[in-house]
Amino acid sequence: MLVALFICLLVVGPALAFGLYDISHQLEKNHEPSFRHERSKAFLKMGHELMLALLLSLMFMFLLILVSIVMNVVTIAGQSAASAAVPLSNTGFLVVAVIFGGLLFGASSFALPMILDRDADAMTAITTSFYAVWRNKSALALWALLILALTAIGFATALIGFVLIAPVLGYATWHAYRETIIT
Repeated sequence: MLVALFICLLVVGPALAFGLYDISHQLEKNHEPSFRHERSKAFLKMGHELMLALLLSLMFMFLLILVSIVMNVVTIAGQSAASAAVPLSNTGFLVVAVIFGGLLFGASSFALPMILDRDADAMTAITTSFYAVWRNKSALALWALLILALTAIGFATALIGFVLIAPVLGYATWHAYRETIIT
């Protein structure tokens, strides 16, 4: 359940940080950030944001279908559904979750900041994000582990820790985007 919750956070987290990206963008331009500007920017980019959310959600649904198929195959092999879930949760589910978590991380790392900054469409933003993650594998693997650790801290503090973690991650993601994607 926690792995599924974490993967959902990978899908929803960048969308929730869109306002933080806009605030960072405004501060970078030496403008005073305002909620009105952030909302107008979010509504202006809504089509691209929704397409990105749709594509990431489809990836997540594919993960759920794949896990269901694997559980069904293990169940058909002669085990009960309850005993089939135990080996799957130990190995197969973890492998599938790590692969799809990596795909979601690669797709969403820089996609929304790019949509905000360059008015890119969702597919261009996802492709560019994958390319940037691939070119900077070691640094972004460390970044992914840091996000994982901070998310675990957020869950361990009954989600209260996210009050401090989310703004820091949003601000840091914007600057990672600016340093990684050549403008």
